[in-house]
This record gives sequence, structure tokens and C-alpha cells, in this order.
Amino acid sequence: MVSELKAEQVRLSYAPASLKCSSTEELPPYEGIIGQERAISALNFGLNIQRPGFNIFVSGLAGTGKTTVIKTFLEALAKKKNVPADWCYVYNFKDSYCPKALQIQPGTGLTLQKDMKKLVDNIRRVLKQAFTSREYSGRRSEIVEVLSRKREKAFEDFSERAKGKGLLLKASQAGLILIPASGDQPMTDEDFGKMPPDKKEELAKRRDELTRELKDLIMELQVEEGKIEKQLEEFDHETAANAIGYIFEEMKSKYKETLRITDYLNDVQNDVVENYKQLIIEPKANDADPLAALQELSSKQTITKYEVNVLVDNTETKGAPVILELNPTFNNLFGRIEKDAQFGALYTDFTMIKSGSLHRANGGYLVMRIEDLLTSFQSWESLKRTLRDGNLTIEDIGERMGFMVTKSLRPEAIPLNVKIVLIGEPLFYYTLMQYDLEFNELFKVKADFDSVMERTESNLKDYAAVICRICTSENLRHLKNEALAKVLEHSSRLAGDQAKLSTLFADIADIIREANFWAGEDTAPLIEAKHITKAIDQKFYRSNLIQQHITEAINKGIYKIDTEN
Repeated sequence: MVSELKAEQVRLSYAPASLKCSSTEELPPYEGIIGQERAISALNFGLNIQRPGFNIFVSGLAGTGKTTVIKTFLEALAKKKNVPADWCYVYNFKDSYCPKALQIQPGTGLTLQKDMKKLVDNIRRVLKQAFTSREYSGRRSEIVEVLSRKREKAFEDFSERAKGKGLLLKASQAGLILIPASGDQPMTDEDFGKMPPDKKEELAKRRDELTRELKDLIMELQVEEGKIEKQLEEFDHETAANAIGYIFEEMKSKYKETLRITDYLNDVQNDVVENYKQLIIEPKANDADPLAALQELSSKQTITKYEVNVLVDNTETKGAPVILELNPTFNNLFGRIEKDAQFGALYTDFTMIKSGSLHRANGGYLVMRIEDLLTSFQSWESLKRTLRDGNLTIEDIGERMGFMVTKSLRPEAIPLNVKIVLIGEPLFYYTLMQYDLEFNELFKVKADFDSVMERTESNLKDYAAVICRICTSENLRHLKNEALAKVLEHSSRLAGDQAKLSTLFADIADIIREANFWAGEDTAPLIEAKHITKAIDQKFYRSNLIQQHITEAINKGIYKIDTEN
């Protein structure tokens, strides 16, 4: 049966004395989360289950403190987890367009980067010493001298045989030629003309025969020269290998626990031995000379390929990383490959690969707002694809969309192990559930933040302690018990139920901040009930202009409201 309410039933009032404190300054700040048992249970489940697809969608009205609560909750949980590995990109000596990804112990990436720079400096120093030493010059001269003596002896023997057949071996612009001889001197045209025809014919036959022999001799000497060049090349490689061997042994010993680093160092060592000349040459810096500039650029690129690009450094990380991405654009999430303009063309290499928030959150947690993610071009679709594949690939957005792009790098994919936490209002959750077929497979856990909580004695105590925390953390004046009673009354009014309290702590905190301002205007040491009332009234007054105009129109009879039938 419907009955008329009494005045005291319409409005809930709290007796300040019932709060058992004279001000919130006497209360211990509450550091936990109140009134969200269902959401906390879902979060505990979703964050601890290590199975694909159990990412979390945190749903709730704006102002329930979802983002702050989630970040605080995750940071506390992450401290108990292990620090994830560092990730680096290094040059791929088999395919320069596909840089290799190295997974190494946390905090090792920067150390390896510094060690490789020091390694290159040491390599260049010892190579210059080795290839300018007397021992190297003497041994190389001996090898070259063997060929010189052999060539000289071969041509001397051939020249003597030619003389015996009336011909001289002569060097000309066209190469080595055989000419008629008169003793040890070339035969003059006059003497050659006086020779009988049969003698000329016989001399021509001997010259043709010797010419063929000369060609064979030259070919033999060229083969010998090739062998000597190969021997010199092997000697140079052996010299380079001997010079740098101990340097690499020290590095391999330091990183012997990581197989991929050892394999990488072996590749670097082999490449240095093969390309030692590029490390010895000192290019001359001359901006006016294009050739000198190209040589300088080539030298820099040679040294660059021995560098280490630290993509993710967890040196300062305590536990698992917690990343709050406020601007989840495609590049901010998945990383990018930067390019540099050189001689009118775009150039890139593996050192220009930059990480995204997914890389930094790998092994931990990534928190994003769903509305920001959905409004960023290609971010949502790419995130779903990455979660489905379980690998994190860095590529140009045009390439991912299938557009024609210039040839670029294809870095090795990195295994993805991250828990995604999306925050948004219920509308986004239900819309995605209905229209996105993959959403339910990738975000299987829903954590609902309620906008109200039960008004029990325990919850009232905790609510007051939360208000104490707000005042303490923001350096606000504390509330007298009468002001605290007003805040609790306002909280029930926001909840729309006398048996409930509102969990829209953003709105409650705003009222306390405004009341703090009014208390400051009165130079009051504590926030009083009148300051809370004024803050609520002023907030209402600032936003009720339209309501005031409508009320005036009703009072003037412009609008008539039928209250019967």
C-alpha cells in the first residue's frame, strides 16, 4: 500500500557523534579498494590465470576511480613478479633486412651495448697495430718476392730462348711482343728488308711459335699470381683473426650463459675477419668532396652494424612492468622504424628500430582506455592480430595495410607475453560483445566496477578512512565530523538509495576539494559542514542555468504542466 513519506524519511541524516571521531585527521588512511569486491575478485582471477585470451575488460561508470585503482592494484601485484628479460636488436649478417632479436637477462642490454662499443674500439686499434707492424710487412714482402723472382726467372729464360731463335722480347704499350733481332739489338727495317724471303718465312714461324709459348707462360704466371693473391688474402685474414682472437674470447667468456649472444659474437668475429680493411681505413672528412663524404658514410655504416640496439631495458624495473598507455596510436603501441635522409634518399638500419608500449609491457601488464584505442587508426585491429598470433612484429602501418611501400626492415618478431587491461564504460563492452566476433575470445574476463556499495557500519568506517586518504595525499584540510556526515549524506544522495553509498569517488573528491577552497576563504583550520554544503550548492548553481530558465517559464505560465489524468 502506498503511503505518504514523513520528512525524516525523505532525507537521510547522520549524527556527527555517531562517526566516533572529531575529524578525519584522527583516522588512519585507507590504502585499499572499498566497495568493489566483485571487480577485485575478477581482477585477481584474470591477472593470475596464465592462459591465452584471458585479458581483462574493466567496466564501470566514469568517476568510480577505475584507472587509479587498477594502476595501484597492478603495481602492488607486479612487485611480486619476476623482472622480464631485456630485448635487443642486432645486425643479421646473413640478411641485413631482417635484424635479429636477442632476449637476454634483465639489466644486461645496456651492458652489452657498452661492451660492443668498447669491443669495436679495441678491434680497430689492434688491427691497425697488426697491419702496420714490421712482422706483417716482412712476411707479406716475402710472399710477394717469391712471385716476383719466379716471374723474373721465367721471362729471363724465355728471353734467352727467343734470342737463340733470332728474336727479342720487348715491352710495349700493347704488352710483350717479339721482334726480329740482330745479335742483342733489334733488327732495323733496312736489315729486315734485305733478308731472303725463305729466311723471313722461317723467322715468322719461329715468332708465331714463341708467341704461343709466351701466351701460355703469361697464363701460367697469372695463375701463380692468383695463388699468391689468395695466399696474401689468407695471410691477411689469419693476421686479423690472430689479432682479435683474444678480445672475442674475453667477450664470449663474459656472456657464455647466453647462447644467442655467443652465436652473435661468432658472427661478428667472422665478419670482422672478412671485412678488416673497412675497420682500418680512416676516412677523410671533407664536406666539399662527395667521394670523401661517401667514404665517411660507408665507414660509419660498417661500424654501426656491430652496435647493439637496446629495445627494452629493465635495469630500473622492480618486478613486472606496469605500463599505462594514454595515447595508444599504432606507433606508440607497436613501435616504429625511423628513417634518416642521406644524399637525398631515406636510409634506415636496425639501430633506428624503436620500441612501443607493448614491448615495454612484455612480461607484465598494459593498461589502456578502450575509447582511446578504438579511435586510434589501426590500433584495435592490430592489437587483436598481435594477441591472436602471440608475436610482436614491428612494421610500417602502410605495409600492414597492404599498401605499396619502399623496401624497409623486417625485424624478427618477439614472443608476446603480456596481460592487457582495457578500461571503459559498459556501453563499449556490450557493443564490442555484440559486433566484434573476436572480442570475447581475447577478453574473457570482465571486471565490473559498481557505482554503489552497501551502507554498513564497516563500510562507513572505511569510507571515512578513504576520505582521510584523499585529504592526506592531496594536502587538503581534514573534515570535521559534521562535515564528514554531510559528505556521507551526499554520497547516499548520489547513490539514489538511503541504504547505499556512492563509489563515484571522483565526484566525492571534487566536493572535498571545493569545500577545502571555501574553508580557505574563511581561514578555517578544518573543513566544516557549512563548507561542504556550500560546495554542493555552488556546484549545483554553476550548472542549473537551464533549469532556472525552465522554472521561470513555468512560473510565468509559458509552460503549463498537466498534473491530472
